[in-house]
Amino acid sequence: NLQWREDSTNTNMAYTRNRVRHTIMPRLKSQQRSDLSAHLANLHEVNKSIDHALINVLHMQDQPGTINRTFFNQLPHAVAREVMAMLLRTNGIREYDRRMLERLVVAAKVGHNGQLFPIKKGWSLRIHKQLLALQAPER
Repeated sequence: NLQWREDSTNTNMAYTRNRVRHTIMPRLKSQQRSDLSAHLANLHEVNKSIDHALINVLHMQDQPGTINRTFFNQLPHAVAREVMAMLLRTNGIREYDRRMLERLVVAAKVGHNGQLFPIKKGWSLRIHKQLLALQAPER
């Protein structure tokens, strides 16, 4: 006995999800939709595996909320960005975008010992000689 409620953003074509739903999906044949659905399900599984591996990487660090800087600097740039994103997420920081991740990865790789880079809501990334550490907001 639930009553339908239409979200006012569902018809706004500024959102990618709506452009896909209203312009791309209607053009696909049944088999193409099935194929797309299968690809998306596969990507979901791959993403879960990557997230699991990233969490394991963070658990292998010496202290929670830190990353060994030498290890981090040896990662391919795209992987370093994903490790940084997982570090943020596992510490409850979810309001970030690709630009911020890029800024933090570059800071982590080239920043000087003692530098502090703001993230959001009082959180910062502190650069140490051998360590990258999230710094919680002061209470």
